[in-house]
Amino acid sequence: MDRAALPFAVAAALAGILLPIQAAVNGRLGKALANPALASLISFAIGTAAVAVYVLLARQFAAPVPVVEEAARTPLSRQPWWVWLGGLCGAIYVTTVVICAPRIGVANLGALVILGQMVAALFLDHFGLFGLPVHPFSLGRAAGVVLIVAGVLLVQRT
Repeated sequence: MDRAALPFAVAAALAGILLPIQAAVNGRLGKALANPALASLISFAIGTAAVAVYVLLARQFAAPVPVVEEAARTPLSRQPWWVWLGGLCGAIYVTTVVICAPRIGVANLGALVILGQMVAALFLDHFGLFGLPVHPFSLGRAAGVVLIVAGVLLVQRT
């Protein structure tokens, strides 16, 4: 990894710290409400409100936020259908976490989520899906996933 990417790697690692915290908090909310879907809705509503505040503050203290069509390199009407799936992926993820965290524990959940992320990431990178640059599958990457599988098995041992 080059030096220019280091701040992004640190930011990604710090964001990763939030995932088990989010799982624990949302799992507790889901149990308290006895309704995983409602817990997910509340989680997303709070997240949406937080991002709205950020957008307003960024607009206040930085350059004004341009109109979406003006900011886009390609108008939204000409984007592929799948650009709208990010929120759906997030909703499925958060709802799954709300259901699973209290039942299998946050460490097991985290290990399995990382395994799923890595398998999907290797596939996306190898084929350059969703406009990503191609990063071919390699033995080193395969070995990394094998180590993650071993880690999942070790975490799940009681």
